[in-house]
Amino acid sequence: MDARIYLWSKWSNLIDLSEKIGKNLAVEQTQYLKTLKKDIKVLVKDITDFRTDYEKNGPMVEGIIPKEAIERLKRFDEQYEVREHQFKINHKGE
Repeated sequence: MDARIYLWSKWSNLIDLSEKIGKNLAVEQTQYLKTLKKDIKVLVKDITDFRTDYEKNGPMVEGIIPKEAIERLKRFDEQYEVREHQFKINHKGE
C-alpha cells in the first residue's frame, strides 16, 4: 500500500512538472516565432536590395573589362553565400 501511495505522489509531481514546462515552452515558442517572422522580413528586404544591386553593379554591366566582371562576380557570389546561409537558418527555424 505504501508503494502505491509513493508511486502516485511521484506520478502527480511528474504531471505537474510536465504541465509547467509545457506552459513555459508555449511562451518561448511565441517569442521565437516573433523573432523568426522579423528575421524573415529583414532577409526578404535584404535579398531584394541585393538583386537590385546585382542588376545595377553586377558582372553583366556593359562597358566593364573582363577582369572587373570576374571580381564583381566573386564579390556577389560571396554575398550570395551569406544570404543563402541566413535563409537556411530561417528555414530550419520554421
